[in-house]
Amino acid sequence: MNEKGLFTKFSFCYIGILAVAIIMTLAGCSGYRAVQAKNPLYYYGITSVSVPQFINKSILPSVSGPLTKSIFLVLAQYPGLTVYSGENPAADAILIGIIESSDHRDKVYNNNIGRKFIDESSSLKASIGNRPGFYVNNQTNYKLTLRLILIKNPDWESVSLARSDLAPQLLASPQIILNESLALEGSFSHVLDSNTGPDDGGVTNFTKTKGIYDQSLETIGQSAADWFRGVVINAF
Repeated sequence: MNEKGLFTKFSFCYIGILAVAIIMTLAGCSGYRAVQAKNPLYYYGITSVSVPQFINKSILPSVSGPLTKSIFLVLAQYPGLTVYSGENPAADAILIGIIESSDHRDKVYNNNIGRKFIDESSSLKASIGNRPGFYVNNQTNYKLTLRLILIKNPDWESVSLARSDLAPQLLASPQIILNESLALEGSFSHVLDSNTGPDDGGVTNFTKTKGIYDQSLETIGQSAADWFRGVVINAF
C-alpha cells in the first residue's frame, strides 16, 4: 500500500473514532445517562412508585402476598427508581394490583388432571376399610387473572376507580400510565397417605398439601414477574 492510501485509511479511522467520542459526549451532556435508561418510568416523570398489597378478589386463598412481592422485586431492581412498600403519598405514582377469578369453583379449579385409584391392591386400602375401590384426585389446576394499573400523581378518585369493578374500563391517559391484565395458571399435588394411626402421613396431609400449594403460588408469582419485566416494563 502506498503512502497516500495508508494516510487515507488512518484518516477515516481517526474520523470514525472522533465521531463516536462526540456522540458519547453529547449523550452525557444531554442527560440520557445509564440511571435514567435503567428506570423504565423516567420518561413519564416517575422516579418513585408505591406498591400496596394487591387486592385479592378471587376465590383463591393466600395469593396476594406472593404476587405483590414478585412485582415489587421487579421494580426494586431498577436504579433511579425508588419503590415503597405500601401506600406512600410522597411517591410519584402508585401501582394497583387486582387479583380476580370466577366466583364458581368449577371454573377456577380443575381436579380432573390427575387421579389415583384406591382398591384392594392399593397401599391405602386400610384407610378406607371395606368400601369398594374409587378414584381420588391427586392434582389440582387453578386459574386467575392479575390486573396492574399504574397511576401517576394519584388522587383518591383515581385510586378508588382502579380498585373498583370499573378498572378494566380505565383508558390510558397522562395519569393512567398502565392498565394491563395477565391470565395465570398454577397447579399443585395432593399428598395421599395412610391415616390409620396417629403417626401416619395422612394425619398431616392438609399441612403438606398447603405447603405444595404455597410453592405453586411462588411459581405463578415468578411468571407474573417475567411478564411484567419483559412485556410491560421493557415496552416503556
